[in-house]
Amino acid sequence: MKVKYIVLITAVLFLLLFTTVEFAREYGYQEGLNEARQECLRNQLSDSQQALNSFTQAANQAAERVRLADRALSERIAEQELRDEQTTRDIKNALKKTASDRVNCVFDDDSMQQLAAARDRATAAVTGGINGHLSGTATP
Repeated sequence: MKVKYIVLITAVLFLLLFTTVEFAREYGYQEGLNEARQECLRNQLSDSQQALNSFTQAANQAAERVRLADRALSERIAEQELRDEQTTRDIKNALKKTASDRVNCVFDDDSMQQLAAARDRATAAVTGGINGHLSGTATP
Protein backbone atom coordinates (compact mmCIF):
# COMPACT_ATOMS: atom_id res chain seq x y z
CA MET A 1 0.00 0.00 0.00
CA LYS A 2 2.90 2.31 0.66
CA VAL A 3 4.06 1.75 -2.86
CA LYS A 4 0.68 2.79 -4.17
CA TYR A 5 0.85 6.03 -2.24
CA ILE A 6 4.40 6.63 -3.32
CA VAL A 7 3.48 6.03 -6.96
CA LEU A 8 0.39 8.21 -6.58
CA ILE A 9 2.36 11.00 -4.93
CA THR A 10 5.07 10.69 -7.58
CA ALA A 11 2.44 10.84 -10.33
CA VAL A 12 0.83 13.90 -8.74
CA LEU A 13 4.23 15.59 -8.36
CA PHE A 14 5.13 14.69 -11.93
CA LEU A 15 1.79 16.11 -13.11
CA LEU A 16 2.37 19.30 -11.13
CA LEU A 17 5.90 19.59 -12.52
CA PHE A 18 4.67 18.97 -16.07
CA THR A 19 1.86 21.52 -15.65
CA THR A 20 4.30 24.09 -14.25
CA VAL A 21 6.79 23.54 -17.08
CA GLU A 22 4.02 23.67 -19.71
CA PHE A 23 2.62 26.87 -18.16
CA ALA A 24 6.10 28.44 -18.12
CA ARG A 25 6.68 27.42 -21.75
CA GLU A 26 3.32 28.84 -22.87
CA TYR A 27 3.89 32.03 -20.89
CA GLY A 28 7.34 32.46 -22.44
CA TYR A 29 5.96 31.82 -25.90
CA GLN A 30 3.21 34.43 -25.44
CA GLU A 31 5.73 36.94 -24.05
CA GLY A 32 8.01 36.42 -27.05
CA LEU A 33 5.08 36.71 -29.42
CA ASN A 34 3.96 39.96 -27.77
CA GLU A 35 7.48 41.39 -27.91
CA ALA A 36 7.75 40.49 -31.61
CA ARG A 37 4.40 42.17 -32.30
CA GLN A 38 5.47 45.29 -30.42
CA GLU A 39 8.74 45.41 -32.35
CA CYS A 40 6.81 45.08 -35.61
CA LEU A 41 4.46 47.87 -34.57
CA ARG A 42 7.41 50.08 -33.60
CA ASN A 43 8.95 49.50 -37.03
CA GLN A 44 5.66 50.30 -38.76
CA LEU A 45 5.29 53.43 -36.65
CA SER A 46 8.83 54.48 -37.51
CA ASP A 47 8.15 53.91 -41.23
CA SER A 48 4.92 55.89 -40.97
CA GLN A 49 6.71 58.74 -39.19
CA GLN A 50 9.38 58.82 -41.90
CA ALA A 51 6.72 58.86 -44.62
CA LEU A 52 4.85 61.65 -42.84
CA ASN A 53 8.05 63.65 -42.42
CA SER A 54 8.87 63.20 -46.11
CA PHE A 55 5.35 64.26 -47.08
CA THR A 56 5.50 67.29 -44.80
CA GLN A 57 8.87 68.29 -46.23
CA ALA A 58 7.58 67.90 -49.81
CA ALA A 59 4.48 69.93 -48.95
CA ASN A 60 6.62 72.71 -47.46
CA GLN A 61 8.82 72.74 -50.56
CA ALA A 62 5.76 72.88 -52.81
CA ALA A 63 4.31 75.73 -50.75
CA GLU A 64 7.59 77.62 -51.07
CA ARG A 65 7.58 77.13 -54.85
CA VAL A 66 3.99 78.42 -54.95
CA ARG A 67 5.00 81.48 -52.92
CA LEU A 68 7.91 82.17 -55.28
CA ALA A 69 5.70 81.72 -58.35
CA ASP A 70 3.06 84.00 -56.83
CA ARG A 71 5.66 86.66 -56.10
CA ALA A 72 7.08 86.40 -59.64
CA LEU A 73 3.59 86.59 -61.16
CA SER A 74 2.73 89.62 -59.03
CA GLU A 75 5.90 91.34 -60.22
CA ARG A 76 5.10 90.55 -63.85
CA ILE A 77 1.55 91.85 -63.45
CA ALA A 78 2.86 95.07 -61.89
CA GLU A 79 5.35 95.47 -64.76
CA GLN A 80 2.57 94.87 -67.29
CA GLU A 81 0.38 97.47 -65.58
CA LEU A 82 3.21 100.01 -65.79
CA ARG A 83 3.68 99.27 -69.50
CA ASP A 84 -0.07 99.56 -70.07
CA GLU A 85 -0.20 102.93 -68.29
CA GLN A 86 2.77 104.19 -70.33
CA THR A 87 1.17 103.00 -73.57
CA THR A 88 -2.09 104.72 -72.67
CA ARG A 89 -0.22 107.98 -71.96
CA ASP A 90 1.72 107.69 -75.23
CA ILE A 91 -1.43 107.11 -77.27
CA LYS A 92 -3.26 109.98 -75.55
CA ASN A 93 -0.32 112.32 -76.17
CA ALA A 94 -0.08 111.25 -79.81
CA LEU A 95 -3.81 111.77 -80.28
CA LYS A 96 -3.72 115.21 -78.61
CA LYS A 97 -1.29 116.41 -81.29
CA THR A 98 -3.76 115.73 -84.06
CA ALA A 99 -7.11 116.22 -82.35
CA SER A 100 -8.37 118.60 -85.03
CA ASP A 101 -7.43 116.20 -87.88
CA ARG A 102 -9.43 113.33 -86.36
CA VAL A 103 -12.65 115.15 -87.06
CA ASN A 104 -12.08 114.06 -90.66
CA CYS A 105 -10.88 110.59 -89.52
CA VAL A 106 -7.23 111.40 -90.24
CA PHE A 107 -4.66 109.91 -87.88
CA ASP A 108 -0.95 110.65 -87.96
CA ASP A 109 1.64 107.90 -88.35
CA ASP A 110 2.79 108.15 -84.72
CA SER A 111 -0.75 107.48 -83.41
CA MET A 112 -1.22 104.54 -85.77
CA GLN A 113 2.15 103.04 -84.81
CA GLN A 114 1.27 103.35 -81.13
CA LEU A 115 -2.11 101.69 -81.72
CA ALA A 116 -0.55 98.89 -83.78
CA ALA A 117 2.08 98.23 -81.10
CA ALA A 118 -0.59 98.21 -78.38
CA ARG A 119 -2.67 95.79 -80.46
CA ASP A 120 0.34 93.48 -80.89
CA ARG A 121 1.09 93.52 -77.14
CA ALA A 122 -2.56 92.82 -76.34
CA THR A 123 -2.58 89.90 -78.78
CA ALA A 124 0.61 88.53 -77.24
CA ALA A 125 -0.84 88.84 -73.72
CA VAL A 126 -4.07 87.08 -74.73
CA THR A 127 -2.37 84.22 -76.57
CA GLY A 128 0.62 83.76 -74.30
CA GLY A 129 -0.15 85.34 -70.97
CA ILE A 130 2.28 87.43 -69.04
CA ASN A 131 5.04 84.80 -69.00
CA GLY A 132 5.20 84.08 -72.71
CA HIS A 133 3.43 82.21 -75.45
CA LEU A 134 1.24 79.20 -74.83
CA SER A 135 2.05 76.11 -76.82
CA GLY A 136 0.06 75.84 -80.01
CA THR A 137 -0.71 79.56 -80.33
CA ALA A 138 0.54 81.87 -83.00
CA THR A 139 2.87 84.71 -82.14
CA PRO A 140 1.80 88.22 -83.18
